[in-house]
Amino acid sequence: MVKIRELSLNERAAIKYLREAGLSYAQIAQQVGCSKSAVFKIYKTFENTGSIGKRRRSGRPKKSSDRAERAICRAARKLRFSTLRDIKQDVSDICNLSNNSIRGALHKYGLFNQRRKAKPLVSIKNRMKRQRWANSLMEWPVSHWEDVIFSDECRFSLLNDSGVQRVWRTKREANNPMFFCPKVSNSLSVMVWGCVGPNGVGRLVVCEQCLDSNYYIEILKKNLKASVEMIHGHPSHPFIFQQDNAPCHSSQKTIKYLHDENILLLPWPAQSPDINIIENLWQFMKNALRHDPPRTKDQLIKKLFQIWYAIPRSVINKLHNSLPHRMKAITKYKGYPTKY
Repeated sequence: MVKIRELSLNERAAIKYLREAGLSYAQIAQQVGCSKSAVFKIYKTFENTGSIGKRRRSGRPKKSSDRAERAICRAARKLRFSTLRDIKQDVSDICNLSNNSIRGALHKYGLFNQRRKAKPLVSIKNRMKRQRWANSLMEWPVSHWEDVIFSDECRFSLLNDSGVQRVWRTKREANNPMFFCPKVSNSLSVMVWGCVGPNGVGRLVVCEQCLDSNYYIEILKKNLKASVEMIHGHPSHPFIFQQDNAPCHSSQKTIKYLHDENILLLPWPAQSPDINIIENLWQFMKNALRHDPPRTKDQLIKKLFQIWYAIPRSVINKLHNSLPHRMKAITKYKGYPTKY
């Protein structure tokens, strides 16, 4: 049997209008361009239901029962890191379904096979320290965080092969060099130091040598006060300085320098990049570089400065406003890494 095209909603509305205007089924069929029986059925449906819309069809009945779907869902929650084949084998005594049917049942209950997020491994000792630290700052409003200047270093590679890059291609194009992701063992890279506060970013400094205590102190001497002026408008504006526990940051020599300069330090728990908002800015810069990758080291440095000083104020404000929520997240997840 040849399938006849389905009438559109406008054609159905025309049938209703013409019929109410007094035209016969044959006349309507001739004007609309369909069979007389189709006109009759559509108008009778309107008289019975009051609607000219397409009726809902039942479709092909599903092979799985509600009981089988619940069993599949339980198996997936029990075997979190398993494949569809493992789940199918686990529920084989209840149902015999295809992989697609099992996948559809899991999607129905909101379970999707997704990439695991890479997060730092935080020891039990440091999880407890993170919790205590977050609890001590839980009552800090956003206004208290306005005195904090966050700092850190980050390395940017000329060939950014750390992120997962996807491409639309056919199976036959798998070995097309155009779709390869170039990787090298020793890519040219640049390490930079930067800081950020509530009102914007401070200076961005390219680290020209290995970052030890002496070189780190030299960076602070030349750039910290200038960064405070960029962020707060005055170099003598009071602030709290944040740095992580890297050896060059926590050495006795660095701590003595900060103490002699009357720079107040924010105590910082180990393995806590998810609290430092500058980490989000580093990722912002890496994403920008991925859209327009540089070819040389000089181009990389130039682009880093361009991106850094053009970071929108709205991005910084959003990150700054998230700080109280980050404290709550650390407590909620009992010191484990958070979504930030």
